[in-house]
Amino acid sequence: MPGVKSCLGSGRRWGFLRQRFIFLFLFWRLKNNAHYGFEVQLVVNDKRPVNLDIGTIHLPITAYVSILHRVSGVALFVISGLFIWMLDRSLTSEETFAALQGLLTHPLVKLVLWGMLAALVYHMVAGIRHMFMDFGVGETLEGGILGAKLVLYIAALLILFAGAWVWL
Repeated sequence: MPGVKSCLGSGRRWGFLRQRFIFLFLFWRLKNNAHYGFEVQLVVNDKRPVNLDIGTIHLPITAYVSILHRVSGVALFVISGLFIWMLDRSLTSEETFAALQGLLTHPLVKLVLWGMLAALVYHMVAGIRHMFMDFGVGETLEGGILGAKLVLYIAALLILFAGAWVWL
């Protein structure tokens, strides 16, 4: 389709997705070969090294930042119901607002609130990094490592500020 690339952005992503879909479809067809009348055997190289000890795998810092971004996104999705409940309680009446204020003084609730803010801050900072990378900034190996370190430093600083705001 000639207009797809111009209105949806980069054709690279759509080409990759198309190739991935074709590969998965063909693999599924080969795997489910009952209607072909012959059996397909996939050859696996048994001499490949297998490392099942997760503690010995050394990932680059960019991988850790990416994984933490995904984990913080899942955490935000899970705790978004708590955010909405707190907003509802604060806006319902003056009595429920006062009750929520009293609840938020408990140390365990403060710890949960700080964790919620930490997930939000980290996800926001890592998301800004991804937006810069979408514009072509920091796509080299050195730029990716520098961006990952900046995300960790800035997020840690903002999380400490959020902790001071919650606890003080």
